[in-house]
Amino acid sequence: VYLSSLIAALRFFAIKEFGLATYFALIIKRLGVERIHCHLGDRKLYTGYFCKLLLRDTRLSVTIHAHELYINPNWKLFPVALNACDHIICIADLNRKILTDKWRISDNKISVIRLFGFDKIQKTNPSVILCVGRFEYKKGHDILLNSISELVDEGLDIELWLAGNPEPGAAGVDIMGYAKKMDIDKRVVMFGEVGEKVLKVLYRKCDIFCLLSRHDKNGVPEGIPVVLMEAMSMGKPVIATNTGAVHELVEEILVDEENVKAAKDAIRKILGDIELQKRMGRRNIEIVKNSYSVSNAMKLYNALSTR
Repeated sequence: VYLSSLIAALRFFAIKEFGLATYFALIIKRLGVERIHCHLGDRKLYTGYFCKLLLRDTRLSVTIHAHELYINPNWKLFPVALNACDHIICIADLNRKILTDKWRISDNKISVIRLFGFDKIQKTNPSVILCVGRFEYKKGHDILLNSISELVDEGLDIELWLAGNPEPGAAGVDIMGYAKKMDIDKRVVMFGEVGEKVLKVLYRKCDIFCLLSRHDKNGVPEGIPVVLMEAMSMGKPVIATNTGAVHELVEEILVDEENVKAAKDAIRKILGDIELQKRMGRRNIEIVKNSYSVSNAMKLYNALSTR
């Protein structure tokens, strides 16, 4: 059996797959496995094919996608391995037709089992809280996660979007680990570091922008985070902490540092009042336009050129 299988491998230029099969066949025999299923009709199928040659009684099946019907590493072995299969699964009727028409595979051994999308169909649109900032202690992500967790426990349908990365050279904060402990990891979407175009989409699609900054472990406060200006310029209501010079930018809503309850109450208040969201968004645009627009660059130029 070994020699005849080796000769087949040489004939089809499939020595690598044969080598793998000799290794797996011993394991399959020892474990008493009755079926080998190969996902994709490429080298995985060919390894399974040689396992079947070596084991004889083991059943062989494969799932065929479109790719291997058009780009395959071994066209000569492909129909041979397919015919050796006891069951072939396709993901589309077209793939089945190609197998029967082009490769003359018996229709009786082919089943069409389609792929699937998300495991749960989303029936509602959750409210989106966005936070943009480095994943570090100073940005207060843990306070925000605690607030979201308590609101979810109250029955609010909330999703938290986070954009940012740890500061270069720093360990950062294990946000997803923290979210898992509070059982809200499925409600947290991590975008990592994003460019300006994607960032604008996130601002545009969120309901509230929330940055719960605090003094860092060395006692250093925030300045005025630019991300707050960006969110306000996009007409979004913001929630921030009364730390550093943030109060010079944000008129409302400011909460005390590390105050989970205050942050939670603020989020609940804004989400429950559409008119408040619109009013805060309009006012935030005015604030940015009047005091924090790009015209400040000209003020800087004038200051440097005249003094």
